[in-house]
Amino acid sequence: MWIPWERWLRNPLAMPNVEVIGGQLDFQIGGMPIEAMYYSLDGNGPYWNQTQWATLGSWGFMDSQPLFDTLWAVRMTKTVADGVDVNLTYATQQAAAGESGLPDVKLIVAGVVVPF
Repeated sequence: MWIPWERWLRNPLAMPNVEVIGGQLDFQIGGMPIEAMYYSLDGNGPYWNQTQWATLGSWGFMDSQPLFDTLWAVRMTKTVADGVDVNLTYATQQAAAGESGLPDVKLIVAGVVVPF
C-alpha cells in the first residue's frame, strides 16, 4: 500500500513512527510557477499499529522501515485566462531497497482551476 497522494502533495508530510526529511521548493521558469517536492522516509521502530501498514507486520513485510522511502513530485502551473490556471503534476513513490517485489508507484495528474 502506497502513501496516499493527497497526504503529501497538498501538505508537508507527517506520519506516525516515520522520520520525514524533505520539503518543497517554489520557483519560476519563464514566468511559469513550478513546485518541486522531495521527502525521504525512515522508520523509527517496529511499531506500526497506528499507520496504514499495521496489518502488514503479521505477514512478514514490515520490520522497522516504511515500504516506500523516497517521494518526489514536480507541479507546473500555467495561467491560460484571467483567473484560470492549468496545472500538471508528476509524482513518484520509490519502494524501499529491501522491498524487491514492490514496484515504484507513479502518478500523472492534470487539472484546471477556475475560481468562482
